[in-house]
Amino acid sequence: MTYLLDTHPLIWWLLEPRKLSRKVTALLTQGDTRFLVPTMALLEMEYLVEIGRIEAETHEAVATLSADEQFDVIAFDATVLHEAIPLAGTRDPFDRIIAATAIAHHLPLVTRDDWMHTHLGKKCVW
Repeated sequence: MTYLLDTHPLIWWLLEPRKLSRKVTALLTQGDTRFLVPTMALLEMEYLVEIGRIEAETHEAVATLSADEQFDVIAFDATVLHEAIPLAGTRDPFDRIIAATAIAHHLPLVTRDDWMHTHLGKKCVW
């Protein structure tokens, strides 16, 4: 199965895995599960570094993900933009685009975010 990773589970997987739910930890440690990481999640990670919310090296994170066959990066494109436009209720453009990526590519989203759970319902995993 393939899942899309929201920013916080990505950061926690790389920096603080104990913060992940048991279900998400199990998914991440199964060798046959594939994860797509939105480019916007990586950009949000860099933003969080820049404002001092986390200490990480985004380039190192990308290298770590690239070296692991379980992970691939998925780009923001016009199809995702089309899905993002009608999504309302958040001022966070990262969340909006990540949710739209899950919708556009018909992927379950690994997230703890309440707004995403409201908009994607059963398509969210935590």
